[in-house]
Amino acid sequence: MNFTESQFQTILCHTMFSYWTSVEIKNGLNINGRELIPLAREYAAKEDEVNDWFSGWGRGIDLLLIDRTGKISLVEMKKECTSRAALLRQASQAYEGAYYLSKVKPERMLSMFEESFRVLFGAVNGRGESIFDHPKNQIFEVHKRFFKLAQPLVLDKFKDLMPTELILSLNPGSSFPDGSASIKNMSAEDILRELSSLGGNDNNESYQRLKEICNSNISIPITLLEFAFSLQPNVYS
Repeated sequence: MNFTESQFQTILCHTMFSYWTSVEIKNGLNINGRELIPLAREYAAKEDEVNDWFSGWGRGIDLLLIDRTGKISLVEMKKECTSRAALLRQASQAYEGAYYLSKVKPERMLSMFEESFRVLFGAVNGRGESIFDHPKNQIFEVHKRFFKLAQPLVLDKFKDLMPTELILSLNPGSSFPDGSASIKNMSAEDILRELSSLGGNDNNESYQRLKEICNSNISIPITLLEFAFSLQPNVYS
């Protein structure tokens, strides 16, 4: 099988979501011992929109995942990553997404979840009653049911939406190049410095985007994620 990046995102999300009269998460992703479920897909934090072919396409974060305690992981997906320069560009996109996500008000979580769901299932403009008219289908209630919590998370818990982890992910069957593990604790400034040393037009856009945000000196742990064809994730080591 040969998926495009967008196709694999869609397939992965469909393996996690389920709905009929209510929205449910039927599968999470177990990454580094944490179970993660989808919060949003293709959310463009800078433009504050969920990407789709009707309203337009901004600098989207491929996936936002949330764990049992409310910690957020940001996923930047690629079909493949065959060089150190490609890995750095992927990491720079993740850092840029994290920077702009940190500027978004936490209450946006509620609507980005619903909008992502609607785009994923093609329900851009529903007719009549919507399943999201029911409070039970709000993200925190869906989260509560999946994790079997006594009480749902509340917005007051979230001071901002800065992710605690950046996940660089590849399509099934693809692998990161040798030596990629050295990126795991690199800050945005570290990546900018290495991109600068590579030079060339190929790195220019990633370099310029990262340069815009580096005054904030962001440093977030990075996880490298490879999928087998069974769609089970393997953490790169």
